[in-house]
Amino acid sequence: MKKILKIALISVGVIVLLLVAAGFFGKRFFDSTFLDFESEYVEKTDFQKLMKDGYTFLDLEMVRGEGFIVENTVDGGNEVVFIK
Repeated sequence: MKKILKIALISVGVIVLLLVAAGFFGKRFFDSTFLDFESEYVEKTDFQKLMKDGYTFLDLEMVRGEGFIVENTVDGGNEVVFIK
């Protein structure tokens, strides 16, 4: 009986150790694949401001005044406003 209990405890210990190792390496892989790109990416924060009917919009398309702004209208549709 003691031998069976010893084998069962060793088996459970090995399984737990393998799960901990898989979790550690899985987290490292996930972080390096999906989260570590931020050090290589330069975030742009100086957008040109566009004025239309007294409202100020940021030129996120970076087309220097030739972009468009999509607004929600009262009836739920979208209105495309071209800024020249």
